[in-house]
Amino acid sequence: MHSLLACCVFVGLLVSVSCEFTYDDYYDDDDYYYDYESIEKPMKAKPTPTKHRGSSHRNNIYENKVRWRVTSIANRVFALKLYSRVAAERRGENILISPLIVSTGLSMTLLGAEGETEKELMSVLEYSSIGQKRNRKPYTKADVPRLYESLLGKLNSSEDSSRDTFLIACQLFGDQSEPFLPAFISDTARYYGAEMQQVDFAGNFEDARADINSWANATTRGHIPEALPSGTVDPSTKLVLASAAFFKGTWKYQFDSAETHPGTFTTSDGSTLTTEFMRGKFSILKKYSRALRSFIIVLPYKSHSSAFSTEMRLFLPDDNEALDRVENMSEIELKRECRNMENSTVVIHLPRFRLDFGVDLAPTLSDLGLGSLFSTAADLSGMNGKQNLHFTNAMHKGFIEVNEEGTTATAVFLATTTRSAGFNTLVFNRPFFFLIREKSSNSMLFMGRVNNPV
Repeated sequence: MHSLLACCVFVGLLVSVSCEFTYDDYYDDDDYYYDYESIEKPMKAKPTPTKHRGSSHRNNIYENKVRWRVTSIANRVFALKLYSRVAAERRGENILISPLIVSTGLSMTLLGAEGETEKELMSVLEYSSIGQKRNRKPYTKADVPRLYESLLGKLNSSEDSSRDTFLIACQLFGDQSEPFLPAFISDTARYYGAEMQQVDFAGNFEDARADINSWANATTRGHIPEALPSGTVDPSTKLVLASAAFFKGTWKYQFDSAETHPGTFTTSDGSTLTTEFMRGKFSILKKYSRALRSFIIVLPYKSHSSAFSTEMRLFLPDDNEALDRVENMSEIELKRECRNMENSTVVIHLPRFRLDFGVDLAPTLSDLGLGSLFSTAADLSGMNGKQNLHFTNAMHKGFIEVNEEGTTATAVFLATTTRSAGFNTLVFNRPFFFLIREKSSNSMLFMGRVNNPV
């Protein structure tokens, strides 16, 4: 089988600062259907249907669609902002992040946030700028859990070993001596599926860390054994919020392993290396974006149905400057540049690659506007009734492998040119950007950069 495996873990760590230390009709069904240009305008309300038997059920279905689409809009805007920051900070490196699990973890945090911290989270997660509800009122903190409940329920509906599988899981690890509020515990479980597991950070923080890593390892099917490295927890740790995602996709159009040959890949600093390239000739969507100076192609995965369908979008920039353009796209630019793609036969030379990427997102998220969350000024009193908690770290770890036999390596065609051989032949022999998305909700599951596939 020719497939891809990806998984990510996001872990937010909170310490105590005690007194000892001082909508279906809203959008069209385009690939990028959301009109971001009207983000500040009121959304068009769907006419209230005539009351008759079954109308309540249909209204519930409709409202559910609106919820997960609204969540997806906010997530996409947040995803591109987050990725562009990480890309700027990690130039010349491989990158893999799952913005979805980062926003999920932060949205769980929002349940317990108050005051300025609540405002910061609403703004950074883009819930303050995604328009208005049908009653013309803005979205508030109280709306977010139901929005996420709808989206996570939709995305977690896929589990089939023969086709694409995507699972997202959340968990809380709280110190057994800390009395967390029942409402916070019940709401995280209800809306995010995050159960509270008591651990003993104060008495044995290393055992607690082992418990958290064991959960992450099991959730990612053994691909991320150490989400929390040594030194990330200590006796002052009071709560860890964790979210993890696992994706396994099988190519709809499969590469022929007989076409796999060694080739040359040039990294961003100009150095060259020999790696294995897969070769395939497919009828797929493609486009050359003059604005981004990049080729864009879509490689679909085998899917269950139109209700859950995944694809990888690959962006092959002309050079490093074009890569910067791609990695700094806004939501509106991404939507615009992915329009009007044409179906044509393309010969693709794609390196097999395997990425392990870990980063503490605390500085990045703080720069994005979550300054109070990572300081003693944080107000997370909705978690324990006291204003004595703040984040110390926001650990993110990801793994992805693209090859011809699922989770093991094999790979592709002799490619020694430094540019694409022609419009209908694309050689991914230089740094490129990719994103994996679920089509019906337009959710960005994973994003990354391949600078060195070896």
